[in-house]
Amino acid sequence: MSLASYLLITAAGPRIDGLLAEADAAIGFHWPLMIAFAADHRLLSYILGVAYMSAMPQTILLLIWLGARGDLEDLYGLALALC
Repeated sequence: MSLASYLLITAAGPRIDGLLAEADAAIGFHWPLMIAFAADHRLLSYILGVAYMSAMPQTILLLIWLGARGDLEDLYGLALALC
């Protein structure tokens, strides 16, 4: 679904990949060097992978928790942010 989202996002306007790459460069961040660094450090790669893979379960748990608390304002805000 990520690929479909990426391909369909162009209906909303032009992609901003170039702008984001320029912003990264402006602050001195270079993705290929970061990937090479992470590839040389297995523990770091593992930790980053776990953090990345936990985003969806965290979101689901947060939705359930906010709903159970009855915190509708924050729940609606999260739902809006996810949309």
